[in-house]
Formats: sequence, structure tokens, C-alpha cells
Amino acid sequence: MKRFLVVGVVASALLLTGCSAASDGSTSGSVADSGMVVAPGMPEVGQSDTTKLNSDANVASDGSVSTDTSRSVVKTASVEVAVDSPLDVAPNLTTIATEAGGYVQDSSASPANDYQGETAYATLRVPASTLDAVTDKVLALGTYVSSSQSETDVTLQVTDVDARIASLTTSIDRLTALMANATSTADLLAAETALAQRQAELDSLVAQREYLSNQVDLATLSVSLIQTFDAAPTSQSFWDGLTQGWTSLVNAGSVLVVALGFLVPWLAILVVLGLIAWLIIWYSVRASHRRTHASAPPAESEPTPEKR
Repeated sequence: MKRFLVVGVVASALLLTGCSAASDGSTSGSVADSGMVVAPGMPEVGQSDTTKLNSDANVASDGSVSTDTSRSVVKTASVEVAVDSPLDVAPNLTTIATEAGGYVQDSSASPANDYQGETAYATLRVPASTLDAVTDKVLALGTYVSSSQSETDVTLQVTDVDARIASLTTSIDRLTALMANATSTADLLAAETALAQRQAELDSLVAQREYLSNQVDLATLSVSLIQTFDAAPTSQSFWDGLTQGWTSLVNAGSVLVVALGFLVPWLAILVVLGLIAWLIIWYSVRASHRRTHASAPPAESEPTPEKR
């Protein structure tokens, strides 16, 4: 009876060993066929799971496998448009940004002067998905002059910040648990110091994450509105020349009048100074003549001839 029992146990062990080897061979073959490498300690994947993983993953150019298809991109653009009156058209930019779900971050305007016409500038923050549509609406306000657009991929920064936030959150949770179970004042103070440091780092990272999210969600569009000037006529008549000549003469006269008004105070000062200088010179010459006459000897009288 014991012999039959031993034989049964040995046969069962051999059967289980054979099944396990067959299973290992099948799994290894499926993994080898799929091109994947199973690291030590990594759970084995069957043929169906491997196929599903390959269908969901993205294979990069260097052969690495990534299952994350999202990208964080910051979009910026700028346009320059010529319009008849930039100061009158500028309020339309606020309407365009508001209708798109955005807002005007900053704006400025300047009236016309002797050197340039009216100008208006504005920075629009609009959802990234509506950037092209908003740009088209802005260009429709006038005549196209120039435009540019750029994209900056910040996926790596966002991923790094998210990972650091998760790590700090876990560390804060552990420190909080340590504070709850602290048995001495020294341990409690050390845990509180470390917790305050981790919390400050976490707050900074959360602010960075919010800034990056804002930059990704809302695109930046810089708009410049410049004034359109009509071209001068190519052909002119005699009267046009006469009018321009008279206008230039009037302008020249105005310039001379202004120059004369500017010189009158200086001329008055020069006249006064010249008069003072002339008086000084006249007085000096007069005094010199007086001294000369005073120092000269009297002239000798001629002898009268004797009478015969």
C-alpha cells in the first residue's frame, strides 16, 4: 500500500513539473516573439496581455515604449494689422478675446504725432484651441502686415514637477504620521522642521504647476494695430504746385517769425551790453585826453618885434 502511495506522489510531481516547464516555455516564447524583455521579478505576461500592451503603447524613434500620448505645448503668436483708426478698432480686440473665452492681459495706445500715426497694442490670452480662429478674426479687422507663431514643448517640465509634487506629498504624509507617533520633544521638533521645509517646497512646486498649466491652456497673442496712410497722388496740376509753394512760403514765414521771436530777447541783451561797452570806451578815451592836456607845458609866446 505504501509502495503505491509513493509511486502516485512521484508521478504527480513529474506531471506538475512537465506542465510548469511547458507553461514557462510558452510564456518565454511569446515574450521573445513580441520583442519584449522581462526583467527579474517582473510578472510574466501572457500572449493576449502582450498584444494589448503593444497596441496601446507608442514606440518612439529610439525604440523606447511610452504609453503617454499627451503633450504640454505653450503656444504664442503675434500679428500686425494696418487699419484706418487704431484707437477706434482697439476695443474690438476685447470683444474678440471675450467671445473666445479669454481676456486682454494688457494694452496700450498712442495718438498720431509728427513722426508716426496712431498705434495700439494689446496682449490677448485665449484658449489654445481657439488661437487660429482668434488670429483670423484679428486679421480681418484691417490689412495684413505680418504674423508669426511658435510652440514650446514643456511636457518634460510638467512631468518633472508632477513627480516632485507626488514625492513631496508622500513625504509630508509620512512626517505627519511620525509627528502623531512622536515619543519625545526632540523627535517632534525635528519632524516639524522637516515638515515645514517639505511644505514650502510643495507650495513652490504647486505654483509652478499652476503657471505651466495656465501657459498651456491659454495661448498668448500679441496684436499691433498701425494706421494706414493713403499714398500721395502721382500726377499733380499747376494749381497743386502753386498751393504747395504757397504753403511752403507760409511755413517758412512762420519759421522766420518764430526765430525772430526767439532772437529778440537776445538782441536786446546784446544792445544793452554794447551800449555799456561803448560808454566805458568813450569815458576812458575822454579821461585820457584830459590827462594829456593837463600834463602838456604851456606854449612860449613869440617876442614882439622892436619898433624903429
